[in-house]
Amino acid sequence: MDVQDAIRQAMNEAMDKTIDELIVKLKEYIQERVYDKYDPDWYDRTMEVLNNWVKQSATWNNNSTSGALYFDDAQFTHSGFPKYQHGIQQIDAETLLDILNEKVPWGDAFGTNFNQSRAFWDDYVNWVSDNWESIFYKNFDM
Repeated sequence: MDVQDAIRQAMNEAMDKTIDELIVKLKEYIQERVYDKYDPDWYDRTMEVLNNWVKQSATWNNNSTSGALYFDDAQFTHSGFPKYQHGIQQIDAETLLDILNEKVPWGDAFGTNFNQSRAFWDDYVNWVSDNWESIFYKNFDM
């Protein structure tokens, strides 16, 4: 393996480790701000907002490494009547995340304001902006 290949491999590994840490932090934000806010007595929690985040492993392209994390809305379920787990089927996963993050009021989505938003995304993005670089450098091991 030549030096350039070693650097590429080390950078991809650092990116993967960084994304792993970012997912852990995201789950901390979601647990604290979405699930720990209250215990529902009229529906059963699936923990899907917490557990449907997926890591896209790092790849090397044009002299840089990149990776991603995303919400897998294909795994998102709705229970419908009578519990309305995650609302109703007409509410897709992206809209539910917008509701939780105070971008769409509950009343607009359900016709009533029966629950509260539990924002996590904007604060998480701010945290990532402030911390991703130091996490990446910590994980870069040559």
